Amino acid sequence: GGVEGSHVTWIPREVRDALHHAGRLDDLTATLTRWRIESSGQFEGRSIPRVGDDEPFLTPPSLSHAHDALRRARAARIQPGRDEKVILEWNAMLASALLRSDDDEFTSRGLELMTTLASTHFSGDVWWRTEQHQAHATASDVAWLLDASVDAFEATGDDSWLMSGTELAHYLLRHYWDGTTPTTTSPHEGHGIFAQSDLVTDLSIRPKEIFDGATPSSHAVACRALARLALCRGDVELLVVAQRLVEVAATILISHPGAVPDLLDAAGFALDGVEIVVPGAKNVLSNHVRSLAMPRSVLITGSGSSPLLANRRADLAYVCRGGACQLPASNVDQLDIQLQRASR
Repeated sequence: GGVEGSHVTWIPREVRDALHHAGRLDDLTATLTRWRIESSGQFEGRSIPRVGDDEPFLTPPSLSHAHDALRRARAARIQPGRDEKVILEWNAMLASALLRSDDDEFTSRGLELMTTLASTHFSGDVWWRTEQHQAHATASDVAWLLDASVDAFEATGDDSWLMSGTELAHYLLRHYWDGTTPTTTSPHEGHGIFAQSDLVTDLSIRPKEIFDGATPSSHAVACRALARLALCRGDVELLVVAQRLVEVAATILISHPGAVPDLLDAAGFALDGVEIVVPGAKNVLSNHVRSLAMPRSVLITGSGSSPLLANRRADLAYVCRGGACQLPASNVDQLDIQLQRASR
């Protein structure tokens, strides 16, 4: 309606009108307190609803009718135009979040989204940024999808996600890598990731994204995704590529780490990653690992092709670094001790 934020911000009078219309004026004080709707809001005199201090995260049942009244009033306002493009990068971010939730319904939706993206954004051996196939995928598009593929593997133990992730990694290196791809015998080759594919031919220059902005840089996401995939597959050659991405930005990491926080996180996987191996189907041990915030670690389950699964018992957990594993843990207490050692 020509006023920024008018569709989502509030003043107390508007809340009162909405509750009066719904016959819920008795809820006015509690509603204003819960969502911190104030007479002098923080956004040009209006309030952006946010949960007040000491308020529960979930809406109390006593305010459910008031909540519904506000939603109806908000829906009746002039709404902003909506961009209908389905952008690969953003949808891969969503898939990643769903797959990391450890919620069965969200995980199912994340897997469905990943499958859908593979059919809507891939055609003729080319990944596209949108489902309209008008712009080639950026490095961020491919890297986020690769990272989400690793999330899908961690959530399911299904080896097919490692296979699709490997194909994405090869696509990323084939179309976005600058120079010769590093190897274990020549680890210092190449100069990182271009933001745009070499299939894009109408650019005077091919930029790179090193610094994080509103979203993580393509350099950081590619480093994290490649390192995580390499750890899951026991792929030393692929891990060298991720380590080269750290090396390329080493000066910035040392002098201005605050400008590249996501690369700093990715460097943990590339330089000091931890492999937590729990063979077979989900069990108490793998569920315990999923419940923890484990930095620079990957969870390898199932019975697939990862060499770390070879000759391992399904009722044990193995905490490894660089392919070298501690003694197997048979219960959660033993596993916690090993995880503490690994996280140092």
